[in-house]
Amino acid sequence: MKKKLISILAVCMLAVTLTACGGTEESKAPLEVQQSGYMAEDGFLYYGVKIHNPNEDYAVEFPTLRITAKDAEGNVINTEDQVFGYIAAGDTIGYGFLGMEVSAQPSSVDFEMVTNPEDYVDGSLYDKPQLKATDYKMTKDEFGGSTIAGNIVNDGADMDTVAVTVLFKDAEGNIAWGESTFVDHVKTGTTPFSLDIYSGKTTDDYEIWVTPW
Repeated sequence: MKKKLISILAVCMLAVTLTACGGTEESKAPLEVQQSGYMAEDGFLYYGVKIHNPNEDYAVEFPTLRITAKDAEGNVINTEDQVFGYIAAGDTIGYGFLGMEVSAQPSSVDFEMVTNPEDYVDGSLYDKPQLKATDYKMTKDEFGGSTIAGNIVNDGADMDTVAVTVLFKDAEGNIAWGESTFVDHVKTGTTPFSLDIYSGKTTDDYEIWVTPW
């Protein structure tokens, strides 16, 4: 009986120690691809995603989005990884781009977040970015392309580079595809941006996201 009590006390002390040190690996939830969409045009894949970090105590450094296009039989057409700088604790980011080449129209595209245990860091190391796009509008040109221009408002610290992303939506309000541009020297305050879009498959329903890079 004495040995049993000692064993129980040892397990309890271990649990308290793990909690005091920040919890176990199981407390670190995986990043979530909340929404995604894609289209193939002129041999390339355009995609758009929303990625959420459900952890309130952990930021994630260098999270990787793995994109895999497949044919109707489930064979891989092409795959690539997109690495981001970080995702703050509890934050959501939107991103889209003209990605990899696809030799045929994909039947499906998988979007998977790839992280390692060491990618999770103390959430206090990264503040949620105070970035938003304002006063923007889309102008179409005579060649079928478009330009979205407006301002980035940064209510936080100066940033070296940000990605400005447009996520186009389909008739049901889901992500159809996306495109991005990059803006350097985004200081606290207002910075102009201009995003050129060469595909003619734009929609009037879209969102603009600004993400640290």
